[in-house]
Amino acid sequence: MGLDAELIAIGPFSRKLDDLQLLDYATHYYDKVAPGAPIITRLLQCNTSDQSRYLAGCFGFDALDFSRHHVDPMAADIDRLRREFDEYEVDRFLKLRELGFQFYYVPNG
Repeated sequence: MGLDAELIAIGPFSRKLDDLQLLDYATHYYDKVAPGAPIITRLLQCNTSDQSRYLAGCFGFDALDFSRHHVDPMAADIDRLRREFDEYEVDRFLKLRELGFQFYYVPNG
């Protein structure tokens, strides 16, 4: 069985997120969400074992080191991320990081 992974971000909802289109769903789905309510969005999705391990490596840990899955966003090697992932997704990561979101590496496999 292969290893798929993704990075998820959890943080406080604000209308700034709507304006920046940083979330998974269309903005009208967030009409009833109160400012400050915790929300989750997914980014940097990996479809292969190699890509999943690469993503973990961009943050300085092994993909199956479960003690490191709460990711330090400041440890990101942005140049490495840009080499493998869509620029839009990397930019989303950077904007969410600026907004104080927390990040988690989620392996599946």
